[in-house]
Amino acid sequence: MTGFVTAVRRVWFGITGRRNRSEDLPEVVYHDPAAQGPQDLDNPFLDPKVQSRIADVIASNAGKKT
Repeated sequence: MTGFVTAVRRVWFGITGRRNRSEDLPEVVYHDPAAQGPQDLDNPFLDPKVQSRIADVIASNAGKKT
């Protein structure tokens, strides 16, 4: 069945003048399943800039002992 589908694709690309797009696709596709889930928009840590600032605060205070 896959041979038939491949043959149909080649014919279709030949008729429409399109190239095979599989050559243009990247080898690796990144997928983040958590990005599709619901997000709490009131969470301040949703913003990457806030995450970076909080990480800097934690890193600067990690070496300090009170």
